[in-house]
Parts: sequence; C-alpha cells; structure tokens
Amino acid sequence: MKFTDELVKTIEPVISDPGLSTEDKTRELNQLRLPGRQVINEIWRVLVYTAAGLAVISMVGILVAVLDGNDATAPDVLIGLFTTSFAGLLGLVLNPNQES
Repeated sequence: MKFTDELVKTIEPVISDPGLSTEDKTRELNQLRLPGRQVINEIWRVLVYTAAGLAVISMVGILVAVLDGNDATAPDVLIGLFTTSFAGLLGLVLNPNQES
C-alpha cells in the first residue's frame, strides 16, 4: 500500500496540472521510476508458470489418488485444487476484453 500511495502522490499532480500539454504530461510520467516491461514480463512468467505447475502437480495427484486402488482415498481436495489452479491459469492467459 505504501508504494501505491507514494505512486499516486507522484502521478496525481502531473495528471491534474492544466498548464501541461498532453506531450508534457507524457514526458513527465515517462521519467518516473516505474517497473519496466522486463520486470512486468518476469512477474507474469512467474505467475503463469506457478499456476501451470500447480495444475500439473494436482492432476498427477488426482491420477495417483484415483488409480491407487484404495476405496478410502478421496481425490475431492485434489480435484478442487486442480480446478482452482486451472481456472486461475485461464484467467491469467485469457483477456476478457477481447471482442469476437
């Protein structure tokens, strides 16, 4: 939260200044020390790989739990974990703002 509050305090005066043209505002905002595209891409990769890894691990767990032959084994928790991680992965990858 502290980073967000500081960022808002830095950006707000630039955006709300009526004396600055759009080009000047763009130039001022580009000079701020915001995360670069490489950092954002790396964060994205970590999120996607983590969700994909969790989905694969839980799918293997489901298969082991189902195929072990023990009737007492309940794969319900693993199915919930797989479904949640797979839905999270789809949410990261798919863009809801795309027009068909």
